[in-house]
Amino acid sequence: MTNTPIKEVHAYEGHAIEVRGDDGPEALLVPRLEVVAKDGRHFALPNDLKKGESEDGFTFFEFRFSLDKARAMSDVISSRGFINAEHWVEFQPDTRSMEDKAFDDYEAECNDRREGGAA
Repeated sequence: MTNTPIKEVHAYEGHAIEVRGDDGPEALLVPRLEVVAKDGRHFALPNDLKKGESEDGFTFFEFRFSLDKARAMSDVISSRGFINAEHWVEFQPDTRSMEDKAFDDYEAECNDRREGGAA
């Protein structure tokens, strides 16, 4: 077990993903749980999307953990003061400003349109 001391814990709704269920396309916000270790590294707890079927035969989607569960885990992790890094994914945070991100997204969309990738 690799106990990694933490400095910060964040639980929030992340990016949106599109899924197609019985009622057509639907956007879901991915609940995120991230920590910043005392040594400055960033970790995220993987949150897999599962597809299921209700007793009535309807397709549904659910994440491994909800936003409420992420917040509850955040409180526990914060009071404990460490994570087992073997269960987390290390990542490099995006340090660009909001304006730079928006401009980069705009440029990528323009390139997609020029190459015929987007409608």
